[in-house]
Amino acid sequence: MFKWWTTLALELKLIFKNPFYLVLPVLFAGWMFWLLSMPRDYGPLDLLTHTQDFHKLAHTMTLGVAFLLGTLLVRRDLQLTSFEWMKTFPKSLAGTIIAKYTAGMLYLSTFTVAMAVVYISVGVFQREETFNQFALYLFNDIIQYELSYAVTLSLAMFLTAIIPHRIIYLIGFCTWMFGTFFMDIFIISRGGLFPLKTFHLNQFFLDSLLLTEVWGLHFLWKEIWFSRLFVLGFTIMLLIGVITLLKGHVSKRQKNGWRMASSVSILLAFLAFMPYGFVWADHLAQVGVAKSEAYELEELEQDYQLIDVLSYQIDMHRRLDDTIEASAFVEVNADSFSDEETLYFRLNPLLNLDALTWDNDQLDYEQEGSLITIPLDNGMVNSDRVTLQFSYSGPLTMWGHRSGREKYFSFLDGENIFLPSAIAWYPLAGDQPLFIKMDNVTTSEEYDFEGSRHRGRADYHLSLTGFQETIFATAPEVETDRGQQVFSKENGTEVSLYGGNLTNYGRVGEMEAVGPPSMDKRYEPILAKFDTVNSYLNENFPTETHIGKMVFFLPGEYMRGYLYNGVEVNDDVYTMNSYYNNYPELDGWYVSDLTQSIIHHHFYGDYNMNWRFGWSSLEGLVPEFAYMVLLLDHYKMTEAELVEELSMLGIYEFLMSDDDDYDESIPEEYVQEEIYIKEQGRKVMNALKEGRIDEVKRFLNNLYEKEIEPRSEQGLPSPEISHDVWEEIWEEVMVDAE
Repeated sequence: MFKWWTTLALELKLIFKNPFYLVLPVLFAGWMFWLLSMPRDYGPLDLLTHTQDFHKLAHTMTLGVAFLLGTLLVRRDLQLTSFEWMKTFPKSLAGTIIAKYTAGMLYLSTFTVAMAVVYISVGVFQREETFNQFALYLFNDIIQYELSYAVTLSLAMFLTAIIPHRIIYLIGFCTWMFGTFFMDIFIISRGGLFPLKTFHLNQFFLDSLLLTEVWGLHFLWKEIWFSRLFVLGFTIMLLIGVITLLKGHVSKRQKNGWRMASSVSILLAFLAFMPYGFVWADHLAQVGVAKSEAYELEELEQDYQLIDVLSYQIDMHRRLDDTIEASAFVEVNADSFSDEETLYFRLNPLLNLDALTWDNDQLDYEQEGSLITIPLDNGMVNSDRVTLQFSYSGPLTMWGHRSGREKYFSFLDGENIFLPSAIAWYPLAGDQPLFIKMDNVTTSEEYDFEGSRHRGRADYHLSLTGFQETIFATAPEVETDRGQQVFSKENGTEVSLYGGNLTNYGRVGEMEAVGPPSMDKRYEPILAKFDTVNSYLNENFPTETHIGKMVFFLPGEYMRGYLYNGVEVNDDVYTMNSYYNNYPELDGWYVSDLTQSIIHHHFYGDYNMNWRFGWSSLEGLVPEFAYMVLLLDHYKMTEAELVEELSMLGIYEFLMSDDDDYDESIPEEYVQEEIYIKEQGRKVMNALKEGRIDEVKRFLNNLYEKEIEPRSEQGLPSPEISHDVWEEIWEEVMVDAE
């Protein structure tokens, strides 16, 4: 043991007396402190995502140091022929290698210590957070740093034991790049080989579901620790491999013994991989189910059966194994399928329909994947409404990927719950598809186009039992009892459920917000903006979009594919991306974009006007001019201030652009349509400049009542305003008033 301690002390002395090695942890700590302390105009502000962004690059750079150090530890006196005589010393080669490895790990741990010190300093003293708020994430980062250093150092020593020549430096550099950035970008993301994530050297991926405070680490802990178990076994295998390869001057018996140890370590590494492999086998099976259900885009052009559901009463119980058993009483307007021979419903393909009754009578049905087919016989319908009871059970965790990124269609795992309505965790009426083949597979809700989703309205009553933590729903909570939560809403679209690291911040005015704990100090200005804008809109532009007074701050990685830094409406509530949570000051472009998004959804509900139409349509102009009315009437902007505001957003330049400035390759029909839209837009702007605000209000309200509201009541997915109606209402309101 004395010899081992002596070797370790010598190796530590050689490392820490080198100025190059000594200064690197100091530079690392300074870099991290500067980056976390620097004000950010864009991107996440919370400590978790801010530090994770730092780790992606900085920790990867320190792995390069680990590769260099591991190479030198072996080459310096174990591989060079000039040091061959040292192998005759009366000390164990295995002990020497372990001592060198320990010295390397002790040095690399200085980067971990530096990271932890800066993390705590910034979190406690600058961000004024309590240690408990970030302790879990700090502990996870410390474990990941140490494990990454362990496997990288052993890999570098193993490669050097195989390749004694100087080319090992180039090979080590290539391995470093391959095992980090190249594997992340080209193999995992572009290649879609997500199960190979465990072979990534530092696990801080450029796009990762871990970068979400709401679920991330809380939800993925099983996969993370199974991966770490394998990495630990792989590290031990590499170290034993190094010893086996360098055993040059030992007896044949000893060589055979180490070869046997290497074989055993390979077997143990394989066994350590098994739990991780089973997790990914489940994931691939889940995405396989989604793929088998997915429709091609061309298939979506068909007409789907549309059924008028009057009400849902859903009783759902969570079992201890994170599966559910549920009953859904669905009251349907019989007139809506009076001419049909078959009735269709959709239920998540992972769920099994155990029983189905029609007004308390057992009913024959077929379940193929997500599609439930109910044949209708003569005489079955003898009233104007019928009640179907669906009894079903099963798991609700579905993994998927899209555009080189992992995603989950849904999950139910302990306190972590993500059940969007689009995945049919309760029966959805009609035969509209749940999944679409577009850049791999996505849900139909994520690909909103005309005809993709019919979102009728119904009354919902939902009772949840067996859930240990608080569940949040896109419906108001009406009752909370021991082990039970009850939600209810009238005339709503659908219902989604969320649970995890979420908190209810409380109210600002009439608005309420739910999101991650880190936004507890930053939600008020956003909620105040929602409250101000909504109050004005409800008073001056009454609509029937039925959006609740709730804002959910949720990670965009789990929500709709196009959820960005703005606002969406999901199942009658506002949703914002919690990743882009830099909201300390609401000014400039962001506050304008936020306000515009609120107005768009006030007129069009959950239909995404920003993504679909924009300004180049009459439909897109309606919320834009409502925004201008808000600025002039409520915020009392001058004409110059209004022009400056609209110029910042780009709409002023669009309306005032030259009508002759079009590329010849653009179809003439499109050019003439856009010229017409700009002409109409200029007329409204001129009216506003003349101070005719009340008349513009009436004009927009009449447009809504005559064109937008009727389509919304029919559940049609896209708004539409014809030229004739626009001009007719303009004539009635604006011209006659002159």
